[in-house]
Amino acid sequence: MEITLKIDGKDKKFAQHFVSGYYFRKALELSKEEEKKGLDLKLIDKYVDFVCEVFGNQFTSEDYTNGVNAANGNFIKQINRIVAQEILGMPSEEEVADFLERQAAAYE
Repeated sequence: MEITLKIDGKDKKFAQHFVSGYYFRKALELSKEEEKKGLDLKLIDKYVDFVCEVFGNQFTSEDYTNGVNAANGNFIKQINRIVAQEILGMPSEEEVADFLERQAAAYE
């Protein structure tokens, strides 16, 4: 999995090719906490710290916060992509929409 952050005015790509079961469990814990309490600033900070940890602390939470393009909800979308899709294996919004569209077409 990869993420690109703007650091010192330049796009910098970070990659992580191995995600251990420990991070899968931790992602589940964060997801369950979000389901239970909702998404607030404290949980967002936990997610950002988690993303940094998953990438082997190649960048800091400050690097993420200042370097991610936050336009159009991308700040949370990047976290969701990494945690929900890449680690937990959940489908993306686009995949769900495509599936629903195919299902609707099948019943026409």
